[in-house]
Amino acid sequence: MKKSLAAITAVLLAAGSAYAQDTVKLGMVAELSGAGAPAAPRQAPAAAPRPQAIPLWRLLRAPHAWAMAVFFGAQSLQAYVVFGWVPAVLTEAGMTQDRAGGMLAIATAMGIPISAVVPTMLGAFKRHEAFVVAFIGSLALGYTGLTVMPLTASWLTAVLIGAGMGSFPMALTLLALRAHTPEGTTALSGVAQSVGYLIASIGPVGFGLLHDLSGSYTVSLVALAICRRGVRNVLGHLGVLPPTGKTPEARPENILRIPGHDGYVLATTDGVFEPFHALGATVHAGQAAGRIHNLANPAREPETVFYLSDGIVYGRRQPGRVVIGNCCVTVARRYEGELA
Repeated sequence: MKKSLAAITAVLLAAGSAYAQDTVKLGMVAELSGAGAPAAPRQAPAAAPRPQAIPLWRLLRAPHAWAMAVFFGAQSLQAYVVFGWVPAVLTEAGMTQDRAGGMLAIATAMGIPISAVVPTMLGAFKRHEAFVVAFIGSLALGYTGLTVMPLTASWLTAVLIGAGMGSFPMALTLLALRAHTPEGTTALSGVAQSVGYLIASIGPVGFGLLHDLSGSYTVSLVALAICRRGVRNVLGHLGVLPPTGKTPEARPENILRIPGHDGYVLATTDGVFEPFHALGATVHAGQAAGRIHNLANPAREPETVFYLSDGIVYGRRQPGRVVIGNCCVTVARRYEGELA
């Protein structure tokens, strides 16, 4: 089975594009702190005005401040998952522990020169779309390699992932570039890092939990892809990114229903379930849905489970351990009734 850290990436370099396109108007932070106000006439004995603190609630009501927090949290989540899980994915694919640790070292070492260069380059350009595209592309290629060929050209995969993680120094630099005063930078940094690290803390635990529950990394990777799409939709709703488009109209041919008890294929014994069909496959009653391998006696013939209804594979347990009564496959049929 394929294992990887695939779609973590785009989970949130998309938010970075918002800031790269001048849509992030955290100039309001400068405005709140008094920057941009007409200078008062100079008086020789007058003391310098005290910096005005920016109330936290003002920032929490700013959509772009939340977008910055989401971007910061997403790239941190990705980094924590990479540091915690890339070696595990590689060793499960058959790589030795020493070599897997070396691949992580390569990815981490890539961050040293990138962290030194990215802040300067961001300050030299008014538009940052190219940086976002470069980071997204590098991560996409790296995670693709980790997915389809984890043991082939693994050093190149590690280099690409490490280069893509340049989104971290980019996020830190944007905190200063988008808030134009020291007070504004402090306030924005406090919000972005507090909320961002809270988001990031979910990543390693959630990734590992889904792996334990499913028996493979597939479900974890799908969850990351769903997370990325969800964040993209939220940022579009806040106006930070362009809208993702209209919600597709519900059509009868796109609506499915589960035909009662017969729609579920249940485990008939304890063991490791091996599915026979992919999601979306058309199946028929009496057809073999998969088989369950006995762990206590591997030499025993696997026990086959069968579909009880015609339909489409709507849900499927990934290859992994099951006990009697667990649902292995769910079958659904096209809905043929009237829509309200």
